[in-house]
Amino acid sequence: MHRHTVKGLTTAAGIWATAGLGLAIGSGLYILGGGATIIILLGQKILHGRYSWLASPKTQQIVICLNNTEGAVSRIQQLLEEKNITILSFHAENNSLASELNLEIIVKFPESYNAVNLLSLIQEDASVKAVEFQ
Repeated sequence: MHRHTVKGLTTAAGIWATAGLGLAIGSGLYILGGGATIIILLGQKILHGRYSWLASPKTQQIVICLNNTEGAVSRIQQLLEEKNITILSFHAENNSLASELNLEIIVKFPESYNAVNLLSLIQEDASVKAVEFQ
């Protein structure tokens, strides 16, 4: 898993399918093996292609440093909700010496959104001191 998405699944399935094809052809089932080969090649072509309807949702870990003011966290949360960005994980840490609040958030973007759009959106909030994408 990488950033909450599975990678390499179609490659692993292709290796298993190739082994199955070898067994079918080795046992004399040539028509079945040939037909299955065509189906697997088409499936691999489709799944390895860059089709937006097959794209998995993009996730991103964000660290935000805020001034510890009233309503700062709820403003960030409302901002994300307005853009249909789902919060998958949330961790807040209060640094009382510097009057700062550090937020570690893992978010899931909709298809039409990316981290660059989010950066400009978050920086508009006056309480935000720093934003880091990991």
